[in-house]
Amino acid sequence: MTANTFGIAVCTASAVIILVCKAISKYLGPKYLFLPRNQTEMRNKVSEFESKFRMTQAFGCIDNTHIPIRRPLTREQYFSLSVQAVCDYKCYFMDVECMWPGSVHDAKVFANSTINIKLRNAQTANSYIDDELVKSQTDLIKKNEKEYKNVPNTIYSINEAEGLVIRRTLTDLIN
Repeated sequence: MTANTFGIAVCTASAVIILVCKAISKYLGPKYLFLPRNQTEMRNKVSEFESKFRMTQAFGCIDNTHIPIRRPLTREQYFSLSVQAVCDYKCYFMDVECMWPGSVHDAKVFANSTINIKLRNAQTANSYIDDELVKSQTDLIKKNEKEYKNVPNTIYSINEAEGLVIRRTLTDLIN
């Protein structure tokens, strides 16, 4: 559709879109999307999270969403990309991964994500709030854990951030 508007082939438009996305990721990503880079930043994030939600050791929320596309087909029989996002209590994104087809389970997306690798290698301390993403991860606080009554409120942070950015912006770009 866009390719025809500009009089170029679809494959050329796809190649240009990929190059633009890589450039955005390379040059703007590190400026705007980053996890706490040192212990001071980590302590600040944990402190902010604790003051807002009265939860210790958490500094972010993680969730997956699906962005509709034309292909490949998901388990639910529609086309989408699986997007995993991590945000802080202000709904600022700290990490976004969008490389898996929607048919891939959220657990596999997380298991192969950069944030999981950093958690496993202890490059990132503390915990993330999880929207029932992965049952077996010890670094994730499940929203049904009784000792964390504010978890549903924190889940709202990531869902709000996704609603504000991912669904509006990316869906408009794809359609």
